Amino acid sequence: MKIKLHSWPIFALLINILISSYIPLEAMEVNKPTVAASPFKSSAKRHRGLVQQGEEEYEVLVKPCISLGQSCTAEVSKLINEADEFVVSFMYRMNSPNIINSLASKSNQTPVITFLDYAQSIGNSSYHQYVKRLIDIVPTSLVKLGSVSFHHKVVISKKQGQEAIVVIGSANATFESENVHSEDMVFIQSNKLANVLLKQYHKLFTMKVKEKEQTVKIYHEHRLNKGESNTEKLQEFRSKLLETDTGSLLEGYAKASITALALSTGFASTGGSKRCFEILESIFNAENQALFLFENFFTLKAAIDLVNKSDAAKLIILDRDRNNESILPLLRRQPKNMVGMFTPYTLGKFHHKLIIQYPYEGDPILYTGSFHPSESAVANNSELIIGIKSAELPFQCLASIMEQSGLGEDLTVWKFLNLPEASFILENDRIKAVIDKAYARALYKMGAYLEKYQRILDSLSSINRELPMETLEGQFANFDHLSTDDQLEQLYEWNKLINTSVFKPYYQSILREKLKNLAKVLEIPPLAEDAYWTRYLMNMGEWITQAKEQLKKIRKGLVPLKGEFEKNRQEDEEEEEAEPEEEPTFSKEDFKRIHSEIGEIEIFYLLLKDAHNYPEEFKEIRQLAITINKAYSQLITLNAGK
Repeated sequence: MKIKLHSWPIFALLINILISSYIPLEAMEVNKPTVAASPFKSSAKRHRGLVQQGEEEYEVLVKPCISLGQSCTAEVSKLINEADEFVVSFMYRMNSPNIINSLASKSNQTPVITFLDYAQSIGNSSYHQYVKRLIDIVPTSLVKLGSVSFHHKVVISKKQGQEAIVVIGSANATFESENVHSEDMVFIQSNKLANVLLKQYHKLFTMKVKEKEQTVKIYHEHRLNKGESNTEKLQEFRSKLLETDTGSLLEGYAKASITALALSTGFASTGGSKRCFEILESIFNAENQALFLFENFFTLKAAIDLVNKSDAAKLIILDRDRNNESILPLLRRQPKNMVGMFTPYTLGKFHHKLIIQYPYEGDPILYTGSFHPSESAVANNSELIIGIKSAELPFQCLASIMEQSGLGEDLTVWKFLNLPEASFILENDRIKAVIDKAYARALYKMGAYLEKYQRILDSLSSINRELPMETLEGQFANFDHLSTDDQLEQLYEWNKLINTSVFKPYYQSILREKLKNLAKVLEIPPLAEDAYWTRYLMNMGEWITQAKEQLKKIRKGLVPLKGEFEKNRQEDEEEEEAEPEEEPTFSKEDFKRIHSEIGEIEIFYLLLKDAHNYPEEFKEIRQLAITINKAYSQLITLNAGK
């Protein structure tokens, strides 16, 4: 067939359309959307967000899940796998293989849609490879609320004949949220809640705002149905929430009620940026006996003012982040605020956005969601917060966080629980179990220091064979019979022995010369001397790190070896006639010898460092044990009073 010249542009356009339709998603650019944004409707209305509080409460069924001990992503995956009417998620970030695979499997049988934050989903990092895979296999839309972040963490799942289950909490659907960070989420069975949220998200995605640069754009990268908007499917999902659906008491669920719900748009022009903050105001303005605040960030000045005006006893535990450090003095101005910073044992984030409110009257209320009291959460994010009234849910979450993140070994927490205003919390059975475990753990740790010093002194006896081992054996045997005060004194005595009888003789006879020789060969500064023992150990650790890094560079040829390793210095000095200078060489034997000597020095350093730190560690654990034991005494007094 011959193609006429004048028809070529149309033909080329058709070919281009056909080719582009067959380009696999993996081959497309990932630094920008692959589709145009949904057209803006002239009928769109402004949306001021949502705030519900002080209205009629409604009953729901709830079950909590806390990370670092409970497999929360597995619970969400199970929920997705059991759905047969629809699954829709609204997420800031998503890279959990469990959840992505469950969504992919379910999307072949059941309507599934994921809405992700636009800015978090565009890029070339390893995280974005998960997003690409998700878009490739699951209907997905990217949410761009102008310059506002879509910071939500919500999943709604519906099974035929049963009320929908809504998952809300601090956790993104990520690997880190499950395995690294301390997180919370609550599973809530309620058609009413699901209906409210679907309606609000539809309003958010179709709203108009005053600022031109803040236009809401939804990019339907993978549509559920060809040619149809994923946003409009939210309305269709609402029609599947039937009055005939049952809220059966599922395993692990308990009765509760929703007392507050807010969704902020992030847009100041519509008045929708402070909806979540309004809930915060109502919490601190209420008559409260005690408040627990576990927050990833707490940097909002207006929130700090609210906290400081409240006379309730408050435990405020913040993630150990530099953004939080500067506000600690501000929070500590109020005597009723007990404030601490915390890092989970995994060294991840204390990522909660959790408030537990114990009013003077009625059951406690747990607040969770994506909202934390920070400037960005009010000015730059669309957020969600929910309040759930339950006699048991707050205690479940508090006990699980203390046990699973390591917070139960934090002295600040136990000091707070010993306050008269907070002592009623000790009477809860879940908290009693935490007391037992935390106290037993503290006693075990204190007892372990005997074995630690035995290991250190046994190792150091090979350096100085004149150590009084018989005397030490007697002290080891008597250690468990000492009071904790005497045990601490014994640790200090052992440290003094290590310094005077091991370190000083070894340093003067061997170590000083080794350090000098190695510094010369590796061409690094010598170890800085310091009369202050703590600083000397710090300098020694830094020197070892520098020596190891330099040795790596020499091995890779990145740094030329200019010095010469002194294999037998005395023999060289006795030579009568100096040999001609040759280019220094670095043999495998030299490398092994230098590596071995640095390793020996590092082992010696680690033994000294451990011994130096142990008495202070022991003192801290002893203080923790004393404070927990005081909680025991409080509990006995409370029970006796009854």
